[in-house]
Amino acid sequence: MSAFASLLRELRIAASRTQEVLAGRCRVSQATIGAFEQGRRQQPHLWPVALIADSLDGLLPTRRGWPGPPCTQAHPPSFPSARVLR
Repeated sequence: MSAFASLLRELRIAASRTQEVLAGRCRVSQATIGAFEQGRRQQPHLWPVALIADSLDGLLPTRRGWPGPPCTQAHPPSFPSARVLR
């Protein structure tokens, strides 16, 4: 298990939050939190990791010191705006 996975699980339990509650606060699925905790996501996008960090903020000494795998996307995915084609 990676340091990221272990720390995430430890902090979630310390915050007395279930995977389901944490997932709801972070706008990701419970399966996503489970995959992070089990080390099945090797390169998560930055946006869910940032939302998790915000949710657990009171338990983190500093987000810069939070070990984690490299992230591949800085912002949540956005949907293309509707365009009227002429």
